[in-house]
Amino acid sequence: EDVLVLRALEGEAPGRAPSVSTESRGMATPSGFDLTGVSMTKVARLLSSMVLERLVLDETGLRGAYDLRASWVAGDLDSLRDGLARCGLTLEPARREVEMVLVAPVESAEIR
Repeated sequence: EDVLVLRALEGEAPGRAPSVSTESRGMATPSGFDLTGVSMTKVARLLSSMVLERLVLDETGLRGAYDLRASWVAGDLDSLRDGLARCGLTLEPARREVEMVLVAPVESAEIR
């Protein structure tokens, strides 16, 4: 499967800080996020569903919860990469074996 992997960059990450919050909250849109107390797995899911509509897997190696703030121009992959870089993150294309559940329609049957 062709996917994108979320990886951590070396060096400064002004848009990312370890969180002291005990709960996950925030706002995410197609043009950015302001998140508190989130795992990198949750960030990957948000990017998958709200921004890219493509599977993103967390391969950052970062454990625990973080506060993240980034913005980008919706629909512009270069802008997204710049926004994620401020959080010390990058997206890279990759091929991974992924288990998926397929849901098929069931023909309706008359119940008596």
